Amino acid sequence: MENKKIILVLGIPGSGKTTILDGVEGYKDYKYVNVGTVMKKATEEIYKENIDRDKIRYLKEKEIDQIRDRTFEIIIGMEGKILVDTHSSIEREGKFITGLPYESKFMKLVRSVIYIDASPEEILYRRSLDKTRKREADDEYMLKVQREFNISTLSFYMSYLNIPVYMVNNQHNKVAESISRMKQVLDLIDLEQ
Repeated sequence: MENKKIILVLGIPGSGKTTILDGVEGYKDYKYVNVGTVMKKATEEIYKENIDRDKIRYLKEKEIDQIRDRTFEIIIGMEGKILVDTHSSIEREGKFITGLPYESKFMKLVRSVIYIDASPEEILYRRSLDKTRKREADDEYMLKVQREFNISTLSFYMSYLNIPVYMVNNQHNKVAESISRMKQVLDLIDLEQ
């Protein structure tokens, strides 16, 4: 596992994580993995049926835990430098549950966290354009609560795991700048580790 490097890429759904990760795919041999996609595969493996990935959050918490654990086992089995596109928390109807198994073999492999940030207004606008996903009908207030909750969770991970957290602000119509910043962060991570 010496050649393994796991970097978490977190942010509120609609912050632009996937867009930025598409822009850095292959940069310095980094590949990215979307936890939602792997989670869907793990769900089908466990339940032998097709479940929409946006509906997984509505399963019972014990089922979500089982799926999440299997998902991160799959990711642990991957080699190389991996950017893991996921969420530090999952909100459903005002209730927050953890998105990461913080006391796990997976979290011990995490070397850094990159948080992709965007304003609630930008996130709402991006979500309105994305017809491929069935997201929560959040308003600006709930997006602000989610952001504050996520930033607090990041502080916990930074302290608990003794790892750095980097911020990338993904402003509307400045994707190229955000991708450039992401590459700078990856350069820093490679230099530091």
